[in-house]
Amino acid sequence: MSILLTGGGGYTTRFVGQYLQKVNVPFIVTSRKGQAGAPAGMRAVKFDFSDPLTYEAPFQHQFPNSEKISAIYVVPPQAADPISLIHAFIEHAAQKHAVKRFIVVTGSSTERDGPYIGEVWRHLEEMKVEFSIIRASWFMGESVSYGEMRIS
Repeated sequence: MSILLTGGGGYTTRFVGQYLQKVNVPFIVTSRKGQAGAPAGMRAVKFDFSDPLTYEAPFQHQFPNSEKISAIYVVPPQAADPISLIHAFIEHAAQKHAVKRFIVVTGSSTERDGPYIGEVWRHLEEMKVEFSIIRASWFMGESVSYGEMRIS
């Protein structure tokens, strides 16, 4: 199992990446700046939701034992129309690379049939893939605990 983490410069991506390093799960981080936008000690590739020409870059990464990306951690892009961008990338990953698991980070106000990420939620259901919507209400600075987080 290898994991793709979008939003390389973000707090949650760094946290998840640190956890994956701790438990020895292979992953690659994406950033619009490529390796320059990645957290220290994490490998990254250039990727931008708004540029379909960058969609293949994460899938070209050579993981140990020739593993393929099996799950994607999606941090919504800051864009005028993030929903169509997320849909396009999720469809690309699922159809071209057989990715069947997606984790989407959003705010606590997101509703299943609501606007914004609610539309992504509905789209993932329609695609019949495995997914989780993380509806975070706030984050506590730099002091974090890995608690009971499990990767399976």
